[in-house]
Amino acid sequence: MKKDSRLPGREPESSAGLLEGSANAELAHSESARVNKPPVYMTEADLSDRWRISKKTLANWRSAGLGPLHIKLNGAVRYRLTDILAYEQSNTRRSTSGGPRDA
Repeated sequence: MKKDSRLPGREPESSAGLLEGSANAELAHSESARVNKPPVYMTEADLSDRWRISKKTLANWRSAGLGPLHIKLNGAVRYRLTDILAYEQSNTRRSTSGGPRDA
């Protein structure tokens, strides 16, 4: 069998093997991109628009330790999208009388 000139000492791979390796490389790249992707942040205005509540309500919730987790960057309040989604999930109800995660 003819040796692969690109890699010393290796036999040429079938085209299926090359595609498999390529798919694995793409998967590894997408995994590392997801891990290294910076978090998405929302402003008070973004979240108040999303939930159709006032910014004052969000401020009151922060003061009382309620609502989603938030961070302050140079005096500006920001909410991570992952924290907002987790808060929404934890407050999902099946009925008005059900407790959290009754869904």
